Amino acid sequence: MRWGIHTIEDYHAETHGPLPVFYDKLIARAVLAEELGYEGFWITEHHFHWFGGAHANPLVALSAIAARTRKLRLGTAVTLLPYWHPLKVAEEFACLDNLSNGRLDLGVGRGFFKIEYDGLGVPMSESRPRFDESLEVIRRAWTEHELTYKGQFWEFEDVELVPKPVQKPHPPIWMAATVTPESFVNIGKLGWPIMIVPYIAPSVSALGEKVQLYFDAFREAGHRHKPEVLAFFMVYVTDDVDNLRALIAARIRAYGVVNEEPERKMRGARDPSQYAHFENLLEKMQYFNYDSLHGGDKALFGTPQHCAEIIRLWQREVGITYTTIMPS
Repeated sequence: MRWGIHTIEDYHAETHGPLPVFYDKLIARAVLAEELGYEGFWITEHHFHWFGGAHANPLVALSAIAARTRKLRLGTAVTLLPYWHPLKVAEEFACLDNLSNGRLDLGVGRGFFKIEYDGLGVPMSESRPRFDESLEVIRRAWTEHELTYKGQFWEFEDVELVPKPVQKPHPPIWMAATVTPESFVNIGKLGWPIMIVPYIAPSVSALGEKVQLYFDAFREAGHRHKPEVLAFFMVYVTDDVDNLRALIAARIRAYGVVNEEPERKMRGARDPSQYAHFENLLEKMQYFNYDSLHGGDKALFGTPQHCAEIIRLWQREVGITYTTIMPS
């Protein structure tokens, strides 16, 4: 099992303090993660709300962390490709790979908050084709001397990306899948490692069935390397199990409320052809609570022994190979 730290902050000024202090603590957490032997530190990308919006550009924080660490791998979980020009993504993260001497893990996804698409002026109905086109451009820009490309959204001729990444043929590319079955299949076909979020799944078995789609597509595509499955867990380790609910139930609900905010601000509906499985997301978020997470084995709450049992369950039933944790 590989281990990492994951950060998707629900920033509250009254509890986190001023943003400069918040950032200092974020970097200190990464330094401590390296000292404790964690493999990677992963930062998410969100915009226009406080569910992850405090680090709207993971590249900035990861660059600061790169300067304070030597071995810790630096991951995005995830960079939302439809929002950006792919050549900018390719060159900026190639710079980070050089700055860190080859420690970049690029996690990519489409995103599902409509207020982010609307705020950035990107049609949400174009999310999947934009994502697919961006991923192709990034991979080719990293590996080809000069790139000529003509697609639906971007067109350029004889572009030489400088610098190229340190890692060859390119840094690891991880792809996120949440609820849409097609995403699991597509990632398997491409042969990339996959990132999943247990706490939003209906159950261990339900997410296991979707990850099996990834494994099946991976094998059918003829890939010979080992498939990797990264799972992100909320965690609170304590021997005081009698008071566990009292210790963390309110924190979990507060986190869920911040997660709901961009849904409440959404104007109009997501494109049903690409986001059908995200219908009634606010309604589903009502199940984001202590009982659902702890009782459903979807979080690491309790004694070290209990948390280890949950990890073994997900290894056995889902096939995870990499665990990232977000301390509660």
